Amino acid sequence: MRLPTFFNLISLAALVVVGGVSAQDPGANFIFKCTTPGQVALTFDDGPSPFTPELLGYLDAAKVPATFFVLGIATDQYPKTLKATFDAGHQIALHSNTHANMNLKTPAEVRDEYALNIKAVKNAIGVSPTMARPPFGNCNEACAKVLEGELGLKVIQWNCDSNDWQYEGKVADQPKLFTNMETIINNSNPKVDSFITLQHDIKDYSVKMVPKIIDMIKAKGYSFVTVEQCLGGKFPSYSDAKTPPPPAGAPAPAPAPAPAKAPAPAPAPASAPKDNKAPSAFPSGGTPAAAQSSPSTISASSADKITSVFALNLIGLAFGILMY
Repeated sequence: MRLPTFFNLISLAALVVVGGVSAQDPGANFIFKCTTPGQVALTFDDGPSPFTPELLGYLDAAKVPATFFVLGIATDQYPKTLKATFDAGHQIALHSNTHANMNLKTPAEVRDEYALNIKAVKNAIGVSPTMARPPFGNCNEACAKVLEGELGLKVIQWNCDSNDWQYEGKVADQPKLFTNMETIINNSNPKVDSFITLQHDIKDYSVKMVPKIIDMIKAKGYSFVTVEQCLGGKFPSYSDAKTPPPPAGAPAPAPAPAPAKAPAPAPAPASAPKDNKAPSAFPSGGTPAAAQSSPSTISASSADKITSVFALNLIGLAFGILMY
């Protein structure tokens, strides 16, 4: 599969620029290795590309995370590939928009390169990376002032270079990229050393060497981390609030326990009567029928009273005649 022309131009530009550059620029705050011994951060530049999905398969099979320093123009061409990389838990970082030499750019041009890079990445994955790598490792004081001072980016370099770009079109020499890394790793000590590696996922032959490289690094006793983990988590990968997926190879977080079911509320007590009297069965203000005087009761009482008075009067009259 033939890569788009701009990938080939990047390779050519690397040959031209590196021919006149002896080393990466050593900014005072630039990062070259992990803070914890025994860690290795695999990093890949210049993608995403048609070879990135193959690389993701190798990383997934080995349960190894990686960090991808991507270009704006490549991201615009392969946004779904970058989203798949992000969703797989790998860290996404910046590598400029067009792979230009930042030491040959004005501060305004450097700012534009990374502003476009950030925009392309955020359009693809929804978050803005906080880490950047200048192409060719070139970032002089003026460049650093823009990246660190104005844009708030952390500049990440490397200390284990595959130099894979040198073997483009040189099939017989391509295994040397493995040897270049192996020599550095084998001469190290995991108890005191740590590494940030450099490969390019626009190189199919470099991608195919990844399983062998992973096995070699594991055999030496190193563990794999993203660059964010490599720096002890002191510098978050993204500036946005959205939470990215967990790093590739990390154990899945335990599901949050279900909230305890709230106990059913106790039944409300029946409304108590306002006093101790039994409630009336009658309309308010009414009098029970048993308490009312019936007409027959009233008549009987009146007759008894009349009879008693009449009898007393007769007795009094008779007694008065006898006394007369």
